Amino acid sequence: MALLARFITRAAPTRRPLPWPLVRFLSVEVLENLAAASLTDEQLAFRDLARDFSKSELEPYAAEWDRTCHFPVDQLRKAASLGFGAMFCKEDLGGTGLGRVDGAVIFEELARGCTSTTAYLTIHNMVAWMIDTFGDVEQRSKWLPRLASMELLGSYCLTEPGAGSDAGSLTTTAVPTADGHYLVKINLRTRSSREHEAYPTPASASLNEGAGRAEARA
Repeated sequence: MALLARFITRAAPTRRPLPWPLVRFLSVEVLENLAAASLTDEQLAFRDLARDFSKSELEPYAAEWDRTCHFPVDQLRKAASLGFGAMFCKEDLGGTGLGRVDGAVIFEELARGCTSTTAYLTIHNMVAWMIDTFGDVEQRSKWLPRLASMELLGSYCLTEPGAGSDAGSLTTTAVPTADGHYLVKINLRTRSSREHEAYPTPASASLNEGAGRAEARA
């Protein structure tokens, strides 16, 4: 145990990974404490907030949601009220302005309560981040406040005949037009819940064709 303590003491401040043979014999509690030692006070606060929400709003209902195929819109909007609807977006339009490590800490705690709901929340945050990062002023103003509050629920178009969900094999293309927009030549077969209201469409575009303005659709 003394040797184990020296390993943990040396690894935690420097964030060096522990040797895998050692990790195999550590309890979940020890590993959690070790991980917490590398988090900032702010990240620990995010973790505790997400953990409390997960225990009260997700975990008690997760099995029933799975059994009945229920999509928990009310709980998702409660999560958004805590800042979990646009975590990686700038704060000027309702985003939380967090980094990826912050998000990983939050998602890990939420997934303890309901993995599938948390998986959807990661997709919604991806949609919001895409519009925040690549959208123009008008698009950001139109979409981000309602995505941050989860008044609108984001998803994305992916599956194509012949490609399935292999994003690298998509044949959908975005071609620049003379007015600075993109014409999306689409070959998609999409299926999603009708509750979803913002659908970015992945498409390939030549980087040397010049900048253009992609449109989000509801």
